[in-house]
Amino acid sequence: MKEIEIKAKLKNEKAVMTKLKKLGCVFEPVVTQSDTVYSLKVGSVEAYMSNKNFLRLRVKNNGKVLFTIKQPQKNHLDKIEHAVEVSSRDEIERAILLMDYKQAVVVNKKRIITHYN
Repeated sequence: MKEIEIKAKLKNEKAVMTKLKKLGCVFEPVVTQSDTVYSLKVGSVEAYMSNKNFLRLRVKNNGKVLFTIKQPQKNHLDKIEHAVEVSSRDEIERAILLMDYKQAVVVNKKRIITHYN
């Protein structure tokens, strides 16, 4: 199976969802996420983008917490990524900060996932 991920901010969510349903797309329940990204260098965009690794804590609306490390390759759209579920967001954040990583950005979003067969 090949996965294609498209991220988009919709101006007219209802119209897009209706059209996709008519085309045969099946939707999963909406998931809300709170992502906190950590890096060694913060401040300017240039400093942030120059980091070798990015750490992320993701808290989902079901209470699951994922710790992810991403390492950009030649372009920032291509990344090596490893993720693991952790039992305590606060404990892993203390470990991240102990390694001198700094909070760089917080993103709160909702995901609408669909499948088309």
